[in-house]
Amino acid sequence: MTTQANIYIDQGTDFSTGIDVVDDDGQIVDLTLATLVGQARRLFSSQVLFDFAIDVVSPLEGKAVIELSSTATASLTPGKYRYDIMMNLPNGKRNKLLEGLVFIIETVTEAP
Repeated sequence: MTTQANIYIDQGTDFSTGIDVVDDDGQIVDLTLATLVGQARRLFSSQVLFDFAIDVVSPLEGKAVIELSSTATASLTPGKYRYDIMMNLPNGKRNKLLEGLVFIIETVTEAP
């Protein structure tokens, strides 16, 4: 059920992207009782760089939003990192939904 997707985040800006959770057969996954969590690291074994804020916006339709505030992205060092998004269920099951690279891109224009 793991999908691979790279993410590009502009430093110092608000970041948001939607995800649709489906199973291996393409059926929508009910997220009513699920908790979604995600982290980014330089390497799989290194310290956590940041945690994504994840909001399940439409649980019966399997829709969630991954976010980082402009304050959070402003403190990130430009570069290439690894991330994944996990789904935890009350029965103890855990599935990896997304994984890939996250690129933090330098922003030229300073905030006023």
